[in-house]
Amino acid sequence: MKRLMPALLLGPALMAAPALEQRFTLPNGLRVVLLEDHTLPQVRVHLAQDFEAQGCLVSFTGALLDGAGAGPFNAAAFAHTLEERGAWLQSTWRPGTLEWRLQVGSSELEGAMELLGHAVFRATYEASRVERIRARVLRQVQERSPREAAMDRFLGALGHPAGGRLPSETDLRRITLQELLAFRRGLADPRRALVVIQGDLTPALARQVMLQAFGTWTPPSSPVVADHQGPPPLSEVRGLPAEAWGARRLELSTGGGWAAFDLLAEVFALRNAAGVESLRLEWVRGDRLSGVILARGTSLAELKERLGAVVRQGLTQAELDRAQEALRRDKSMLALHPRKLVEDCLERNRLAKAEGAGELRLAQVKTLLEAWLKPDEMHFLVVKGE
Repeated sequence: MKRLMPALLLGPALMAAPALEQRFTLPNGLRVVLLEDHTLPQVRVHLAQDFEAQGCLVSFTGALLDGAGAGPFNAAAFAHTLEERGAWLQSTWRPGTLEWRLQVGSSELEGAMELLGHAVFRATYEASRVERIRARVLRQVQERSPREAAMDRFLGALGHPAGGRLPSETDLRRITLQELLAFRRGLADPRRALVVIQGDLTPALARQVMLQAFGTWTPPSSPVVADHQGPPPLSEVRGLPAEAWGARRLELSTGGGWAAFDLLAEVFALRNAAGVESLRLEWVRGDRLSGVILARGTSLAELKERLGAVVRQGLTQAELDRAQEALRRDKSMLALHPRKLVEDCLERNRLAKAEGAGELRLAQVKTLLEAWLKPDEMHFLVVKGE
Protein backbone atom coordinates (compact mmCIF):
# COMPACT_ATOMS: atom_id res chain seq x y z
CA MET A 1 0.00 0.00 0.00
CA LYS A 2 2.84 2.39 0.83
CA ARG A 3 4.27 1.95 -2.66
CA LEU A 4 0.97 3.09 -4.16
CA MET A 5 0.74 6.32 -2.24
CA PRO A 6 3.04 8.42 -4.49
CA ALA A 7 1.02 7.38 -7.52
CA LEU A 8 -2.21 8.23 -5.76
CA LEU A 9 -0.89 11.59 -4.70
CA LEU A 10 0.01 12.34 -8.31
CA GLY A 11 -3.43 11.39 -9.57
CA PRO A 12 -5.10 13.99 -11.85
CA ALA A 13 -7.94 14.69 -9.43
CA LEU A 14 -5.53 15.60 -6.65
CA MET A 15 -3.02 17.46 -8.81
CA ALA A 16 -5.54 19.52 -10.77
CA ALA A 17 -5.45 23.21 -10.00
CA PRO A 18 -8.66 24.75 -8.64
CA ALA A 19 -11.05 25.58 -11.46
CA LEU A 20 -11.15 29.23 -12.43
CA GLU A 21 -14.55 30.80 -11.77
CA GLN A 22 -15.90 32.26 -15.01
CA ARG A 23 -18.96 34.48 -14.55
CA PHE A 24 -21.59 35.85 -16.88
CA THR A 25 -25.13 37.16 -16.60
CA LEU A 26 -28.05 36.46 -18.93
CA PRO A 27 -30.13 39.38 -20.25
CA ASN A 28 -32.89 38.51 -17.78
CA GLY A 29 -30.53 39.04 -14.82
CA LEU A 30 -29.78 35.37 -14.08
CA ARG A 31 -26.19 35.09 -12.79
CA VAL A 32 -24.06 32.11 -13.84
CA VAL A 33 -20.71 30.85 -12.55
CA LEU A 34 -18.82 28.21 -14.57
CA LEU A 35 -16.21 25.87 -13.09
CA GLU A 36 -14.74 24.28 -16.21
CA ASP A 37 -13.40 20.76 -15.59
CA HIS A 38 -12.83 18.21 -18.33
CA THR A 39 -11.59 15.42 -16.03
CA LEU A 40 -14.80 13.42 -16.48
CA PRO A 41 -17.57 13.63 -19.14
CA GLN A 42 -20.20 14.89 -16.73
CA VAL A 43 -21.71 18.16 -15.52
CA ARG A 44 -23.12 19.28 -12.18
CA VAL A 45 -25.53 22.20 -11.92
CA HIS A 46 -26.74 23.87 -8.71
CA LEU A 47 -29.37 26.60 -8.97
CA ALA A 48 -30.53 28.60 -5.94
CA GLN A 49 -33.61 30.84 -6.10
CA ASP A 50 -33.89 33.28 -3.19
CA PHE A 51 -37.16 34.85 -2.04
CA GLU A 52 -38.58 36.86 0.85
CA ALA A 53 -41.92 35.18 1.50
CA GLN A 54 -42.82 33.30 4.66
CA GLY A 55 -45.83 31.38 5.88
CA CYS A 56 -47.99 28.42 4.95
CA LEU A 57 -47.68 28.80 1.18
CA VAL A 58 -43.90 28.50 1.43
CA SER A 59 -43.95 25.21 3.35
CA PHE A 60 -46.68 23.73 1.14
CA THR A 61 -44.75 24.78 -1.98
CA GLY A 62 -41.65 23.15 -0.52
CA ALA A 63 -43.52 19.91 0.10
CA LEU A 64 -44.65 19.86 -3.54
CA LEU A 65 -41.24 20.72 -4.99
CA ASP A 66 -39.52 17.37 -5.50
CA GLY A 67 -41.18 14.99 -7.92
CA ALA A 68 -43.50 17.56 -9.49
CA GLY A 69 -44.39 17.93 -13.14
CA ALA A 70 -43.03 20.79 -15.22
CA GLY A 71 -43.48 22.31 -18.66
CA PRO A 72 -45.34 19.90 -20.95
CA PHE A 73 -44.74 16.93 -18.63
CA ASN A 74 -46.80 15.61 -15.77
CA ALA A 75 -44.90 14.23 -12.77
CA ALA A 76 -44.56 10.70 -14.17
CA ALA A 77 -43.53 11.85 -17.66
CA PHE A 78 -40.99 14.30 -16.24
CA ALA A 79 -39.36 11.58 -14.12
CA HIS A 80 -39.32 9.20 -17.11
CA THR A 81 -37.70 11.79 -19.39
CA LEU A 82 -35.01 12.50 -16.80
CA GLU A 83 -34.30 8.78 -16.55
CA GLU A 84 -34.04 8.44 -20.32
CA ARG A 85 -31.31 11.07 -20.34
CA GLY A 86 -29.47 9.42 -17.46
CA ALA A 87 -29.88 12.59 -15.42
CA TRP A 88 -30.30 12.98 -11.67
CA LEU A 89 -32.30 15.96 -10.39
CA GLN A 90 -32.98 16.84 -6.77
CA SER A 91 -35.27 19.70 -5.73
CA THR A 92 -35.11 20.95 -2.14
CA TRP A 93 -36.10 23.98 -0.13
CA ARG A 94 -35.16 25.82 3.02
CA PRO A 95 -36.57 29.06 4.40
CA GLY A 96 -35.90 31.75 1.82
CA THR A 97 -34.47 29.50 -0.90
CA LEU A 98 -35.58 26.93 -3.47
CA GLU A 99 -32.74 24.79 -4.83
CA TRP A 100 -32.18 22.37 -7.68
CA ARG A 101 -29.19 20.05 -8.15
CA LEU A 102 -28.68 18.38 -11.52
CA GLN A 103 -26.05 15.83 -12.53
CA VAL A 104 -25.84 14.49 -16.08
CA GLY A 105 -23.39 13.17 -18.64
CA SER A 106 -22.02 15.93 -20.85
CA SER A 107 -23.50 14.33 -23.99
CA GLU A 108 -27.03 14.78 -22.57
CA LEU A 109 -26.47 18.24 -21.13
CA GLU A 110 -28.69 20.30 -23.45
CA GLY A 111 -31.74 18.11 -22.97
CA ALA A 112 -31.24 17.87 -19.21
CA MET A 113 -30.85 21.66 -18.90
CA GLU A 114 -34.11 22.11 -20.77
CA LEU A 115 -35.79 19.90 -18.16
CA LEU A 116 -34.16 21.90 -15.37
CA GLY A 117 -35.54 25.11 -16.87
CA HIS A 118 -39.02 23.59 -16.91
CA ALA A 119 -38.67 22.60 -13.25
CA VAL A 120 -37.46 26.06 -12.16
CA PHE A 121 -39.91 28.39 -13.89
CA ARG A 122 -42.57 26.25 -15.59
CA ALA A 123 -43.71 24.09 -12.67
CA THR A 124 -47.12 22.44 -12.94
CA TYR A 125 -49.30 21.00 -10.19
CA GLU A 126 -51.67 18.10 -10.70
CA ALA A 127 -54.74 18.38 -8.49
CA SER A 128 -54.59 14.73 -7.42
CA ARG A 129 -50.95 15.03 -6.36
CA VAL A 130 -51.61 18.27 -4.46
CA GLU A 131 -54.33 16.52 -2.46
CA ARG A 132 -52.07 13.55 -1.70
CA ILE A 133 -49.34 15.85 -0.44
CA ARG A 134 -51.91 17.89 1.52
CA ALA A 135 -53.18 14.74 3.25
CA ARG A 136 -49.63 13.62 4.09
CA VAL A 137 -48.65 17.01 5.55
CA LEU A 138 -51.93 17.19 7.48
CA ARG A 139 -51.09 13.90 9.20
CA GLN A 140 -47.68 15.28 10.15
CA VAL A 141 -49.27 18.46 11.54
CA GLN A 142 -51.86 16.54 13.56
CA GLU A 143 -49.29 14.14 15.01
CA ARG A 144 -46.81 16.75 16.25
CA SER A 145 -46.79 17.79 19.90
CA PRO A 146 -47.28 21.40 21.12
CA ARG A 147 -43.54 21.49 21.84
CA GLU A 148 -42.70 20.41 18.28
CA ALA A 149 -45.13 22.95 16.83
CA ALA A 150 -43.68 25.76 18.96
CA MET A 151 -40.11 24.84 18.00
CA ASP A 152 -41.04 24.73 14.30
CA ARG A 153 -42.56 28.24 14.51
CA PHE A 154 -39.66 29.54 16.60
CA LEU A 155 -36.95 28.31 14.23
CA GLY A 156 -38.93 29.19 11.12
CA ALA A 157 -39.34 32.82 12.19
CA LEU A 158 -35.55 33.03 12.61
CA GLY A 159 -34.86 31.58 9.17
CA HIS A 160 -33.33 28.39 10.61
CA PRO A 161 -33.36 25.60 7.97
CA ALA A 162 -34.93 23.15 10.44
CA GLY A 163 -37.91 25.43 11.12
CA GLY A 164 -41.00 26.59 9.29
CA ARG A 165 -41.50 23.15 7.81
CA LEU A 166 -45.18 22.63 8.66
CA PRO A 167 -48.09 25.11 8.29
CA SER A 168 -51.03 25.27 10.65
CA GLU A 169 -53.85 22.81 10.05
CA THR A 170 -56.29 25.64 9.28
CA ASP A 171 -54.01 27.22 6.69
CA LEU A 172 -53.19 23.90 5.10
CA ARG A 173 -56.86 23.05 4.59
CA ARG A 174 -57.79 26.40 3.01
CA ILE A 175 -54.96 26.74 0.42
CA THR A 176 -56.26 26.28 -3.12
CA LEU A 177 -54.51 24.95 -6.21
CA GLN A 178 -54.81 28.37 -7.88
CA GLU A 179 -53.13 30.05 -4.90
CA LEU A 180 -50.26 27.57 -5.05
CA LEU A 181 -49.70 28.12 -8.77
CA ALA A 182 -49.81 31.92 -8.45
CA PHE A 183 -47.46 31.82 -5.47
CA ARG A 184 -44.95 29.61 -7.27
CA ARG A 185 -44.97 31.91 -10.32
CA GLY A 186 -44.41 34.89 -8.04
CA LEU A 187 -41.33 33.26 -6.49
CA ALA A 188 -39.62 32.52 -9.81
CA ASP A 189 -37.45 35.58 -10.42
CA PRO A 190 -34.22 35.19 -12.46
CA ARG A 191 -32.80 38.36 -10.90
CA ARG A 192 -32.73 36.62 -7.51
CA ALA A 193 -31.27 33.34 -8.73
CA LEU A 194 -27.72 32.05 -9.15
CA VAL A 195 -26.48 29.04 -11.12
CA VAL A 196 -23.16 27.25 -10.65
CA ILE A 197 -22.14 24.83 -13.41
CA GLN A 198 -19.19 22.51 -12.89
CA GLY A 199 -17.80 20.00 -15.34
CA ASP A 200 -17.11 19.09 -18.92
CA LEU A 201 -18.17 22.12 -20.97
CA THR A 202 -16.61 25.26 -22.37
CA PRO A 203 -17.67 28.85 -21.63
CA ALA A 204 -19.22 29.10 -25.09
CA LEU A 205 -21.29 25.96 -24.57
CA ALA A 206 -22.29 27.10 -21.08
CA ARG A 207 -23.67 30.36 -22.48
CA GLN A 208 -25.46 28.50 -25.26
CA VAL A 209 -27.23 25.95 -23.04
CA MET A 210 -28.12 28.59 -20.44
CA LEU A 211 -29.69 30.85 -23.06
CA GLN A 212 -31.59 27.93 -24.56
CA ALA A 213 -32.91 26.67 -21.20
CA PHE A 214 -33.33 29.94 -19.28
CA GLY A 215 -33.29 32.76 -21.82
CA THR A 216 -37.10 33.00 -21.88
CA TRP A 217 -37.37 33.16 -18.07
CA THR A 218 -38.76 36.59 -17.22
CA PRO A 219 -39.32 38.30 -13.86
CA PRO A 220 -42.81 37.71 -12.43
CA SER A 221 -45.50 40.27 -13.14
CA SER A 222 -46.73 39.89 -9.54
CA PRO A 223 -43.68 39.07 -7.40
CA VAL A 224 -44.17 37.70 -3.92
CA VAL A 225 -43.04 40.23 -1.31
CA ALA A 226 -43.05 39.73 2.45
CA ASP A 227 -41.24 41.43 5.30
CA HIS A 228 -39.38 39.28 7.79
CA GLN A 229 -41.09 38.94 11.16
CA GLY A 230 -39.07 37.34 13.91
CA PRO A 231 -40.42 35.48 16.93
CA PRO A 232 -41.40 37.37 20.11
CA PRO A 233 -38.63 37.97 22.66
CA LEU A 234 -39.97 35.20 24.88
CA SER A 235 -42.29 32.30 24.08
CA GLU A 236 -43.47 29.57 26.45
CA VAL A 237 -45.00 26.15 25.82
CA ARG A 238 -45.82 23.06 27.86
CA GLY A 239 -43.97 19.88 27.09
CA LEU A 240 -41.13 17.52 27.89
CA PRO A 241 -38.27 17.74 28.45
CA ALA A 242 -38.22 21.05 30.31
CA GLU A 243 -35.63 23.22 28.60
CA ALA A 244 -34.85 26.66 27.26
CA TRP A 245 -33.65 27.70 23.81
CA GLY A 246 -32.02 30.97 22.91
CA ALA A 247 -31.51 32.07 19.33
CA ARG A 248 -30.51 35.03 17.24
CA ARG A 249 -30.75 35.76 13.55
CA LEU A 250 -27.78 37.63 12.05
CA GLU A 251 -27.97 39.43 8.73
CA LEU A 252 -24.61 38.70 7.08
CA SER A 253 -24.49 40.47 3.73
CA THR A 254 -20.71 40.47 3.24
CA GLY A 255 -17.97 37.89 3.03
CA GLY A 256 -16.31 39.39 6.11
CA GLY A 257 -19.40 38.74 8.23
CA TRP A 258 -19.62 35.18 6.97
CA ALA A 259 -15.89 34.63 7.56
CA ALA A 260 -16.28 35.55 11.24
CA PHE A 261 -19.45 33.46 11.54
CA ASP A 262 -17.75 30.40 10.02
CA LEU A 263 -14.67 30.87 12.21
CA LEU A 264 -16.76 31.00 15.37
CA ALA A 265 -18.76 27.97 14.24
CA GLU A 266 -15.47 26.07 13.93
CA VAL A 267 -14.18 27.37 17.29
CA PHE A 268 -17.25 26.10 19.13
CA ALA A 269 -17.30 22.82 17.22
CA LEU A 270 -13.73 22.20 18.40
CA ARG A 271 -14.63 23.20 21.97
CA ASN A 272 -17.62 20.86 22.03
CA ALA A 273 -15.58 18.00 20.54
CA ALA A 274 -12.97 18.47 23.28
CA GLY A 275 -15.65 18.63 26.00
CA VAL A 276 -14.45 22.01 27.28
CA GLU A 277 -17.69 23.91 26.59
CA SER A 278 -20.81 23.04 28.59
CA LEU A 279 -23.03 25.29 26.47
CA ARG A 280 -23.69 23.92 23.00
CA LEU A 281 -23.90 26.71 20.49
CA GLU A 282 -25.12 25.78 17.03
CA TRP A 283 -24.09 28.11 14.20
CA VAL A 284 -25.97 27.43 10.97
CA ARG A 285 -26.53 29.24 7.70
CA GLY A 286 -30.13 30.34 7.61
CA ASP A 287 -32.38 31.75 4.90
CA ARG A 288 -30.86 33.92 2.18
CA LEU A 289 -27.80 35.64 3.68
CA SER A 290 -28.54 35.16 7.37
CA GLY A 291 -26.84 33.11 10.02
CA VAL A 292 -28.60 31.67 13.06
CA ILE A 293 -27.06 31.09 16.48
CA LEU A 294 -28.94 28.54 18.59
CA ALA A 295 -28.18 27.71 22.24
CA ARG A 296 -29.85 25.23 24.57
CA GLY A 297 -30.03 25.11 28.37
CA THR A 298 -32.03 23.48 31.14
CA SER A 299 -33.69 26.75 32.17
CA LEU A 300 -33.89 30.35 31.03
CA ALA A 301 -31.77 31.60 33.94
CA GLU A 302 -29.09 28.95 33.37
CA LEU A 303 -29.02 29.67 29.64
CA LYS A 304 -28.55 33.42 30.10
CA GLU A 305 -25.82 32.83 32.70
CA ARG A 306 -23.93 30.49 30.36
CA LEU A 307 -24.20 32.92 27.46
CA GLY A 308 -22.71 35.63 29.64
CA ALA A 309 -19.92 33.29 30.73
CA VAL A 310 -19.04 32.48 27.13
CA VAL A 311 -18.80 36.18 26.30
CA ARG A 312 -16.60 36.84 29.36
CA GLN A 313 -14.36 33.90 28.46
CA GLY A 314 -13.91 35.16 24.89
CA LEU A 315 -11.46 33.22 22.74
CA THR A 316 -7.73 32.93 22.32
CA GLN A 317 -5.40 33.38 19.37
CA ALA A 318 -4.59 29.66 19.56
CA GLU A 319 -8.28 28.80 19.14
CA LEU A 320 -8.60 31.19 16.22
CA ASP A 321 -5.49 29.72 14.58
CA ARG A 322 -6.81 26.17 14.94
CA ALA A 323 -10.18 27.17 13.49
CA GLN A 324 -8.55 28.95 10.55
CA GLU A 325 -6.36 25.94 9.86
CA ALA A 326 -9.37 23.60 9.98
CA LEU A 327 -11.27 25.79 7.50
CA ARG A 328 -8.24 25.99 5.19
CA ARG A 329 -7.87 22.22 5.35
CA ASP A 330 -11.54 21.73 4.47
CA LYS A 331 -11.23 24.17 1.59
CA SER A 332 -8.17 22.40 0.20
CA MET A 333 -10.20 19.17 0.05
CA LEU A 334 -13.06 20.64 -1.98
CA ALA A 335 -11.55 19.51 -5.28
CA LEU A 336 -12.03 15.91 -4.10
CA HIS A 337 -15.74 16.48 -3.48
CA PRO A 338 -17.33 18.08 -6.57
CA ARG A 339 -20.71 18.58 -4.92
CA LYS A 340 -19.16 20.45 -1.98
CA LEU A 341 -17.02 22.43 -4.41
CA VAL A 342 -20.14 23.57 -6.28
CA GLU A 343 -22.02 24.40 -3.07
CA ASP A 344 -19.07 26.40 -1.73
CA CYS A 345 -18.86 28.35 -4.99
CA LEU A 346 -22.58 29.08 -4.91
CA GLU A 347 -22.54 30.36 -1.33
CA ARG A 348 -19.53 32.59 -1.93
CA ASN A 349 -21.01 34.12 -5.06
CA ARG A 350 -24.25 34.94 -3.26
CA LEU A 351 -22.32 37.35 -1.06
CA ALA A 352 -21.97 41.02 -1.89
CA LYS A 353 -18.24 40.94 -1.13
CA ALA A 354 -15.90 38.00 -0.73
CA GLU A 355 -13.30 38.19 2.02
CA GLY A 356 -11.13 35.42 3.35
CA ALA A 357 -11.38 34.17 6.91
CA GLY A 358 -7.65 34.64 7.30
CA GLU A 359 -8.02 38.41 7.00
CA LEU A 360 -9.83 38.67 10.33
CA ARG A 361 -7.91 39.51 13.48
CA LEU A 362 -8.61 38.15 16.94
CA ALA A 363 -9.91 41.49 18.22
CA GLN A 364 -12.44 41.70 15.38
CA VAL A 365 -13.79 38.21 16.02
CA LYS A 366 -13.98 38.78 19.80
CA THR A 367 -15.92 42.00 19.25
CA LEU A 368 -18.42 40.19 17.04
CA LEU A 369 -18.75 37.33 19.52
CA GLU A 370 -19.60 39.78 22.29
CA ALA A 371 -22.14 41.58 20.13
CA TRP A 372 -23.77 38.43 18.75
CA LEU A 373 -24.22 36.65 22.10
CA LYS A 374 -25.77 39.51 24.06
CA PRO A 375 -28.78 37.95 25.87
CA ASP A 376 -30.89 41.10 25.42
CA GLU A 377 -30.54 40.72 21.64
CA MET A 378 -31.70 37.09 21.58
CA HIS A 379 -35.09 35.41 21.35
CA PHE A 380 -36.01 32.67 23.83
CA LEU A 381 -38.34 29.68 23.84
CA VAL A 382 -39.01 28.08 27.22
CA VAL A 383 -40.49 24.58 27.44
CA LYS A 384 -42.14 24.13 30.84
CA GLY A 385 -42.43 20.60 32.13
CA GLU A 386 -45.93 19.16 32.06
